[in-house]
Amino acid sequence: MLRIIVLSVSFCFFCMLGVSQNEAPKIYFVEDVKHVATLFQGAQHTYQFEFVNKGNSPLKINDVEVSCPCIEAKVSSKTLKKNEKGILTVKYRVPLRKGMIREKIFIYTNSKKKKKTIKIIGKILPNRI
Repeated sequence: MLRIIVLSVSFCFFCMLGVSQNEAPKIYFVEDVKHVATLFQGAQHTYQFEFVNKGNSPLKINDVEVSCPCIEAKVSSKTLKKNEKGILTVKYRVPLRKGMIREKIFIYTNSKKKKKTIKIIGKILPNRI
């Protein structure tokens, strides 16, 4: 009898554990890498990255950080319900240097994977005269 009770309690515990993982929010980006062929020094570009909460509970954006002071990043909403969409708007002021870039935007959420990284990859060329 004790064995049946222990098995029943264990089963209930594992069922609850599975449900809680399925109910967790999950951030999903349609595109998480923006490949830009060429950028010119001093130019400013704006990019938008669409994302959705694919989890079953509200997704909370806790913070957004950038890898360069030349980037401004803003989310359209700090909280998204299940299947709700949001937009990450990134303003990029191209530095006055030449060469390859790999800029990053870090989004911190309450999802199971706490940090999501978005990238902008390209090559900076001198200004056109």
